[in-house]
Amino acid sequence: MRTSNRRRVVPALLLVLTACAAADEPAPAGTAAADITAMLEASAEAWNRGDLDGFLRDYQSARTTTFVGGSGIVRGPDEIRRRYQES
Repeated sequence: MRTSNRRRVVPALLLVLTACAAADEPAPAGTAAADITAMLEASAEAWNRGDLDGFLRDYQSARTTTFVGGSGIVRGPDEIRRRYQES
């Protein structure tokens, strides 16, 4: 590996390792990180139950809400819901 590439890869690797180590410690209750974690966990649980409405509950109800997937860009919660229902 060339020296210039190492200068980019090593800091990136350290950042990933630090993030992984920090993920082992739960965020203090009442913090934004704890709130986001709880929201993501609830969303994953709803998805695993097959509860599409529960999964989409935290999506902002705005036309600017955007999903990007293999089939392209979908905008707005109604269109996102339709995309999930079709697949």
